[in-house]
Amino acid sequence: MSVAIPHFLQEFLGERQEVSDLMMVFGFTGVGTWFLRSLAPSLQERGWRSTAALFVVGDILAGVIANFTKGTNSRYMGPGPEKEWSRIQFYLMHFHLLIVAFLTNIPLKTSSFISAYTIGSSLLVNSLTGSPLQPVVSGTAFFSGLLGFSVLGLPKWFEMLSVVFLGKLVVAFSLDYHR
Repeated sequence: MSVAIPHFLQEFLGERQEVSDLMMVFGFTGVGTWFLRSLAPSLQERGWRSTAALFVVGDILAGVIANFTKGTNSRYMGPGPEKEWSRIQFYLMHFHLLIVAFLTNIPLKTSSFISAYTIGSSLLVNSLTGSPLQPVVSGTAFFSGLLGFSVLGLPKWFEMLSVVFLGKLVVAFSLDYHR
């Protein structure tokens, strides 16, 4: 069953979503946020910084699943300069990891590197739209990041969040799953 999405949520979920997809998006968001919070002392503290960080963590987690759905996919994928420009804007506004890093005292230099790698890889994959190389480059960028992020000496929870962020942009958002 498909439901209409309120206008203020359409950037995130598209115009319509299947109820089952919404259940998976919000279920993963809740469980994933709880799980990462349980691993991160800085996310368990009381105060505005940890609350704001948890909100951004939840946004990253919700987005990775939402980007696989038909509703979000149809909002951003397809021919035409409007869709292309909306995808580029989507990539360039993703400073989520920098915000979480700032709020939880993770080194900004490291999180800047991860963000730059993720956004750069996403733009590369996006530039290959329609090419048979696109899924291979996406997979290579994702698994290279997975290996590379593991040697940066980050707290485990932030490393896991960084991999989800990478997957959100390079795999879930950059490829068209509903052609």
